[in-house]
Amino acid sequence: MDLDDFETSLDADLSGAGLGPTLSTSEAIHAFDELWWAPRNRGARWMDLIGDYAGEERFVIDGDALVQRVLDDPLLGLAKTNDTSFQLAHALHSLEKILKNFLDRRAVFDVVFWESNGHLTRARSDEHGTASAALARTLLARHLQHNLRNHVAVHVFSSLEDPAWKFYIMQRKPMFVMTSDGGHASGGDPDAILAQRHFVFKLLSSGMTVSVLRDVEFRQLKIFAFVFEGKRERDPNVHLPATVWESVRHAEAAVSRLNTLESLEFPLVPAHGQVDLDGLLRMLLEKLACSVPCDALQQTLVFLFLAHCVLLDGFVPLELRGAPRDSRAADDRISGILARVYAALNDICLDIKTPLPQLDIDGRLFTRLLRFAAGKDAASSTLGTAVLQRMSAMWEVTGRPVSSLDWSALAQLSLPETAPRPPATRPESALLPFDNAVFDAEIGHLHFDASGEMAPAAKDDFVRFNTGTVYRDIHHWHNQLSILPRHQGGESKPVSTAWQRQKELKRAQRFMSRFQKFTESLSGATSTGLQQQIIASVGTSSRALKNAEIRDAARAAAKAKGKVKPPTKKEALLQKIQADKASVRLSDSQKWWSDQLAHIDSLRSRDRQTYLQSISSNKRISGREADPVCALDFRLFEIHLNIVTWISHSSPDRLDVHDSFAVKVMRQALEAYKMPAHSTATLAALDSVLTSLGFQAYLPPLHAAVSMSDTPDRPLSFKFEKLIKSSKSASPVHKWMRVPDGEPVLWQLRVFGEYMDRMFDSRPDKRVQFAPDAWQRKVLDALDADHSILVVAPTSAGKTFISFYAMEKVLRESDDGILVYVAPTKALVNQIAADVHARFRKSRNGKNFWAIHSRDYRVNDPQTCQILVTFNAWLASVQHAHGFTHTFVHHKHRYSHLRKQLYLLDGQPPEEFDGLDDYYSSEKIRFLHPMTLIGWGTSDLPPDFALEASDTLSLYDALIQNKASLPSSVAAALPGLHPVQYFSSNQQQQQFLRQQDILDYESELLTAIRPLFADHLVIPTESALQKIIAHLKDPAIRDAEASRDLNITPSPLEFLANLINLVADLHVAGDLPAILFAFDRQHCEIMARTLLDQLEVAEKRWKATSPVWVQRVRDWEAWQARAKERERAQLRLEKVKLKKGDERGASDPSQRAADSSWESSFDPDAPLEQFSFSGGNSAYLKSELDEDIKDLRWQSVPEWAIKALQRGIAVHHAGMNKAYRSLIERLFRLRFVRVMISTGTLALGINAPARTSVFCGDSPFLTALMYRQCAGRAGRRGYDLLGRVVFYGLPVDRFGRLVMSRLPALTGNFPLSSTLVLRLFNLLEGSDRAATAVRAVSSVLKLPHVAFGSPIGHEQVLHIVRFSIDYLRRIHLLDGVGRPLNLFGITSRLFYTEPSNLALVVLLQSGLVHRMCNQASMTEAKRQFMLLMCHLFGRRNLPPIITRPAKSAGQVVLPPLPSEVEDVLVAHGSVILDTFVSYARTYASHNAVDVLSHAAELPLSARSYAYPGYPASGEFVTSLKDGASECLVRCPFVATSGYNDTFSSVSELTHSARDALNLDTQAIPSMDVFIQQAKTAPAGRMESEKRLNAYLLDFYHHGQVDALVKENGIRRGDIWYSLDDFSLTLRTVQAVLIEMLNAPAQDTASPPHAPAPTARPQSPRSKPDDEDGPLTLGSKPSNLTEEDWKVLEVVSAVVLEFDTAFRKMWA
Repeated sequence: MDLDDFETSLDADLSGAGLGPTLSTSEAIHAFDELWWAPRNRGARWMDLIGDYAGEERFVIDGDALVQRVLDDPLLGLAKTNDTSFQLAHALHSLEKILKNFLDRRAVFDVVFWESNGHLTRARSDEHGTASAALARTLLARHLQHNLRNHVAVHVFSSLEDPAWKFYIMQRKPMFVMTSDGGHASGGDPDAILAQRHFVFKLLSSGMTVSVLRDVEFRQLKIFAFVFEGKRERDPNVHLPATVWESVRHAEAAVSRLNTLESLEFPLVPAHGQVDLDGLLRMLLEKLACSVPCDALQQTLVFLFLAHCVLLDGFVPLELRGAPRDSRAADDRISGILARVYAALNDICLDIKTPLPQLDIDGRLFTRLLRFAAGKDAASSTLGTAVLQRMSAMWEVTGRPVSSLDWSALAQLSLPETAPRPPATRPESALLPFDNAVFDAEIGHLHFDASGEMAPAAKDDFVRFNTGTVYRDIHHWHNQLSILPRHQGGESKPVSTAWQRQKELKRAQRFMSRFQKFTESLSGATSTGLQQQIIASVGTSSRALKNAEIRDAARAAAKAKGKVKPPTKKEALLQKIQADKASVRLSDSQKWWSDQLAHIDSLRSRDRQTYLQSISSNKRISGREADPVCALDFRLFEIHLNIVTWISHSSPDRLDVHDSFAVKVMRQALEAYKMPAHSTATLAALDSVLTSLGFQAYLPPLHAAVSMSDTPDRPLSFKFEKLIKSSKSASPVHKWMRVPDGEPVLWQLRVFGEYMDRMFDSRPDKRVQFAPDAWQRKVLDALDADHSILVVAPTSAGKTFISFYAMEKVLRESDDGILVYVAPTKALVNQIAADVHARFRKSRNGKNFWAIHSRDYRVNDPQTCQILVTFNAWLASVQHAHGFTHTFVHHKHRYSHLRKQLYLLDGQPPEEFDGLDDYYSSEKIRFLHPMTLIGWGTSDLPPDFALEASDTLSLYDALIQNKASLPSSVAAALPGLHPVQYFSSNQQQQQFLRQQDILDYESELLTAIRPLFADHLVIPTESALQKIIAHLKDPAIRDAEASRDLNITPSPLEFLANLINLVADLHVAGDLPAILFAFDRQHCEIMARTLLDQLEVAEKRWKATSPVWVQRVRDWEAWQARAKERERAQLRLEKVKLKKGDERGASDPSQRAADSSWESSFDPDAPLEQFSFSGGNSAYLKSELDEDIKDLRWQSVPEWAIKALQRGIAVHHAGMNKAYRSLIERLFRLRFVRVMISTGTLALGINAPARTSVFCGDSPFLTALMYRQCAGRAGRRGYDLLGRVVFYGLPVDRFGRLVMSRLPALTGNFPLSSTLVLRLFNLLEGSDRAATAVRAVSSVLKLPHVAFGSPIGHEQVLHIVRFSIDYLRRIHLLDGVGRPLNLFGITSRLFYTEPSNLALVVLLQSGLVHRMCNQASMTEAKRQFMLLMCHLFGRRNLPPIITRPAKSAGQVVLPPLPSEVEDVLVAHGSVILDTFVSYARTYASHNAVDVLSHAAELPLSARSYAYPGYPASGEFVTSLKDGASECLVRCPFVATSGYNDTFSSVSELTHSARDALNLDTQAIPSMDVFIQQAKTAPAGRMESEKRLNAYLLDFYHHGQVDALVKENGIRRGDIWYSLDDFSLTLRTVQAVLIEMLNAPAQDTASPPHAPAPTARPQSPRSKPDDEDGPLTLGSKPSNLTEEDWKVLEVVSAVVLEFDTAFRKMWA
């Protein structure tokens, strides 16, 4: 949903007024792109399609787009201009490799061909290319249909209007379509491009999301592509003027003629059955005989083409088909005859409906056969006997013998010359010598030639970056602060001035104040405040272990003797004191309760419940220190008051009234039975309640578990409402109180499911302060046994305690044990740290026991803490490689259920909001039974599908109502599923239903209905399942579906206008606090500001029309006018007091209280309660709010956010100020903020317990996983027993898919890269090869696989590491023993940017940066350096249809790199290529069996082209052995297109190497991405498609945020983070250069009035790195050359100027 008009903010005339009455196709494409496709490109999201979007949901791959991607491969010889190659085996391999890339990443997809889209592959510039592409499309499609049917389902439809396609959509519900957008306007046939644009338009406007297959990138185990959100519209054609639509119709008519191939007409061939290859070729010969003239040359060409097909049928193995490419184009007569052959063959293949024989075509082999045959005079010697026999039988169709062919006619042809055979392999480059004991221990068994020599260093005298200086990593990333203490080699801290110390102290005080408040808002599993545990210091691990052994031995000895040591006098005295205190507290509590009862008795009936609620949290009756007698009496009085209210109701027996009160008193009664200190009177009162409700049979088990008081005859402190006539008759006074369902079981299912016992074999355990379930005890046992443990459980299951138990264990065992908590988000880092601070307290001689360490900030000292909380992309290493025992615990049930609801938007303007006091529910929030979310095509239910107790009952009722439609097997199971029958054992045992019972019943029900899914797939509208769904559907939703399309996305206006009613409805229903999830930062802010505006407007309108308000303001103004009079009276009073000797005067609080009035606290500008969603909470006072708001204003929080906060509305996303986020998280827990609008920042483990999760609008980021994470924020354990999920502004199909979808499979992601290898060496050297570092490095090198699910095994990892070491040595980042050198700082600190970090290192080493910075013009030097940095870092591709506006503030398109920069990168690319080609050759030679076996098999179908023991087939096949290229690295299928083991780029190497080598582009630091490759760009992919967005360079020059949004197409919510990342990169480079050159520098402190928008927390012990400004240079030292100094000046100037513009953005 485009709430901020981001996709339509281009300066485009949507009316089409500037267009002529008629348009050419090119003009229509331009208009189409400018008015529609360009805005949609702006809104596209670059995403991991499987991990972050689709998961295991099905999607569609456009078959023609797939074929187009295959044919566009620049290496493939097929359908290329002036090339007769038709390398079918290579094409099939490319096709299967693409599909395998999808399947290996667990994608679920179908391939769909639309006949109307044939133009994608058929549109070629010549007859031969068109015929070749058409035949390739047919053969690839048939290969998919028949040879890959076990892997991929293939469907064929005529067009998007085909009813079969529409039924497919309804049945299969594909999540998106991956297709082609037609490419660049100048890159092909204009008609085909425009027709394809319209195809994409129709998909998107129908609500189908689209992704472009051309842009797909396979990165390790992920699939990245742009995602374009679909949005169903009522009239999508309004986006374009009529003249454009007229051109679209003409273009589609033109391509429809192309699709039918009308230019090549042949006689129809009757349909045939199953045929073999010879039969197929015979049919081809028959067809050609009707159209090809009987020319001697043409006859010979046709004969040899057929012969080459026969040769490929088992006579020519794949390894003989690779040969150098021909030196010139083939004769036009060859192209002409091949065009006719391909057209005829295509026609035949389309006609044959059975699987085709294994036809193979090799155009290059055919050309070689022509060349060979041109010098021969006999077919027998050329082809061999076996081939000639088959050809002779086939040639009989012509009525002429083979001997009649004229071989001499071939001499007429101009045949390509034979290229010389390349050498078998290129000379190997020996590795450089290397010696490192740690690495040698793992890779020493591998044998390499290590006799290489280092290339000479650069000649420039002023270049000092390629010398052998060992690098010491002792500073922070982007400043000069030391990261090590002085005793470990760090530098002394600079002496601070008094002003700096004062500023640091104030900063620390502010942080600790906020942090303490944040800590106090946290609560545990019981929703009560956390109890801090004081843990004593126990010394080092060895000493602690010894003390524990002595203590355990003493205990064991005492136990063996059977003696219990009597308490000492001191201990006995302490015990007596504690007993006396308890007695005093008991007496005080009972007196307090008596006073409360007296006060309640004096209140009006309607005020009693309110007052009772206000004292419910008093420590005398709740919490650990509660008096059990008072607590029990309080609970009984609650029940009594509810019963009295119920009885006094005007319609106590009305169903809704009865259910409300019955559930309430039953829940309270069952809780009361479990409380201690019962007496006969308390039990009698509770028994009377259950008897009145009809549950008297359930009393015995409850009595058996009751805990009686020491004084069982204690009477009640009040008179309980009489519910039983007499103890003898046990007859209820009010018979209408009995549950109306007849059977207690039915009533429990219908209304009491929320309050059923939810424990799973819970038992008390002294290790924790609650009764853990069985699975939780298993976790505790594993932790106690020091096992590695993986726990899988849904949100709200009770996982939080695990980490804190582990922390407590570490803290208690020793003072030097360490626990590292790795959090997925920064927000969670702060919460966990606060949790640790609140739960534990430990004194360690001045050392903190916890710390925070992240890139952004530090709190406390991470070097000396025991619990380190950090945020990082941390790799979960393989536990067995580390020697740990691994335990897996899986618990699949939530503690609380989630009830799904839909807010019905009806397209009508909402009623005017007049405040909460007079608001009545709009009734638009409607219940969604889980079964009603089952859509067509659902074949099964997801593993986490769950029903509430009431859902099971309604489902059973629906089955009974539709019994006649059910299969006999299902109907036969219904009697046993009747709830009374099914739960008969519970009734016999007189037990209430438990959640476990409901889960068992749910399982039986779902098992019974699973057979219904089979019919639902085929005839959903008439299936029994559909009838059941219709029965369960909310009537309001059913009526809405009948009157309008609920899959149409609401307009932004309707979405925002109804927002206030949504929140007000939640308020009225008691379902606040709520989190409203919207997955765009800008949208979150728009929603908050809209709510604020709606509340303020309504409040202003009410104030203007309310006489009560007007009078109140007048009274207050009059009171204000008397202020001086009151001051004089106060002075007179104080004088009188002084004269009487009362020294307290009026300053005494008791005196001031008497002077208070409503006017003294009245604020006419404060939000009124009825126009605010804030919660009234005594734990958070208005004075505290005022203080917090004052602090926020100091932090430069926007005023609208502060105003919204005052009304209980807050926005939470990563771009908001951190102090603001911490505050609203705290206020949300305190229930002051009750409406939180958030992106996914609150989804992962944040302690933000909500009653409701609302999903507002659709987004590609709203995935199956994200839905479950966000929904899990509702109904948190310890807060609510039921959570609610509301869908607002989402299409029905969309949220149905979210609920019913399965989670994506778990995959690993191991960044095995050159930078990682370098950082492993830094770990070793920086720690002086400490034992821990050695073990860590060794464990990485011992991993059995590089990542979970990765095919890269142990041996391959070691080879990659060794060649990465060689590469790092060659670029002077490692020395011969593994010590990091020189520019390691840039490489390591910017590790996440590889290969950009390595490219910058190479450019610095080459001296080019020095030359760039030492030119005469400082302005030009800065411009060129900034341009260079923009090319290397923060790169964003610019869609080709987005151009620079006529009037723009910036360049939009990034200018190209200077040629000299590109030359350096090209040269370095060759070094990288040589290194990793050598790796591939070496690994292949060391593992020849694994690499070469199955190399001649297609990757999916396993069709083999090896032909072992192929028969002798004449002189031609023999000649192939001499001319074949020997490829050890190159895939033999690719080699058939004329390639050997010589590669032009890293991307070519990774794309075309043998599959067994598993080369990944992301693992090789390729320079290809920085080099313009227009000459090698694939056909149809223009150089303009590789343009980069100049947003960083533009911002550097103009500093305008609006221009970045409007011109550069950067989302406003993404700008700050993009600029911040680039700013940190610049500062990192600056800091490393200053450090290397030993230049003087100092931090530029941030001005106090301009804090960062994401303010980082401060610590009393350390200062966050990026709170400081950029480093500023001091004076030039004498030992630094002018050239080096100039580099520092230019870099520092760019850093300062960019940082200045960046700070102005948020100042």
